[in-house]
Amino acid sequence: MDQPLASQMILMWMNGLIAALWIVCGLTAFTAWRTFKQAADLRWLFGYLLLALYAIGEATAAWQWQRSFDSGNLGPAVVDAANAAGTYDLRFTALHLIAVFVVLFAFRTRRVKFDL
Repeated sequence: MDQPLASQMILMWMNGLIAALWIVCGLTAFTAWRTFKQAADLRWLFGYLLLALYAIGEATAAWQWQRSFDSGNLGPAVVDAANAAGTYDLRFTALHLIAVFVVLFAFRTRRVKFDL
């Protein structure tokens, strides 16, 4: 049986980092709401928390796949298919990570135009 790639473990850590960054975005939205009392900031906070829950779910799924690999109960066809899918998912997870940074910086800089 082929050894599984480390892609599931990498996916788990990347999605964990993404979830943590979405929570940071949520905290910035919460502090903006406390400062400016705009209802839009509460909607941003809700969206950020939903995205964090999604990333936590993805990290949990990758962790469960890795545990299944480690148990050795999967056949070689399943392992090969999961490795191919995991490698494919790494590209989109990397783009998701970049998008989190873009959203965080865009959210923080939108207040600059309101300061007079």
